[in-house]
Amino acid sequence: MTTKYTLLLLFCFAVNTLWTQSGIVTGGGQVTSGNGAISCTIGQIDYFNVTSLNASLYQGLQQPLEISEIVGIHDETFTAAVNIYPNPTDGVITLEMDETNVRANQFLLSVFDVHGRTILQQNITRSSNKVDISHSNSGIYIFRITNSFNQFRTFKIIKK
Repeated sequence: MTTKYTLLLLFCFAVNTLWTQSGIVTGGGQVTSGNGAISCTIGQIDYFNVTSLNASLYQGLQQPLEISEIVGIHDETFTAAVNIYPNPTDGVITLEMDETNVRANQFLLSVFDVHGRTILQQNITRSSNKVDISHSNSGIYIFRITNSFNQFRTFKIIKK
């Protein structure tokens, strides 16, 4: 009788252990560009990905650190087209604006941390600008672009 209970108990622990296994990654790599990121691991058994217009589902041993897109909060009267990439970033952001808007208006870029402290301020004088925040810690930063009419557009950027 005791042998049957012991075997039953061992079987329960064995089944439970199957559900709690974790993967140990011995090697791999990652390549990042302005269009996205690709990462790989050695010895990974299974990976499944489903993507729709506004969500992604990752199943497997390797999970992304964060999933985000540019979130813009803007004044409806701010008509200048602004493109900021990559997001998330390792430290250098490219900010692009239409050349005619840059020549016609004065734009100021302000970068804030999540506590509201100003990290960086600079005038935007070209249609393509590089903004270096590599000296800052990893986290979320707010990029605000203000024109000469005090209209603004705000972006949330994640620094790895």
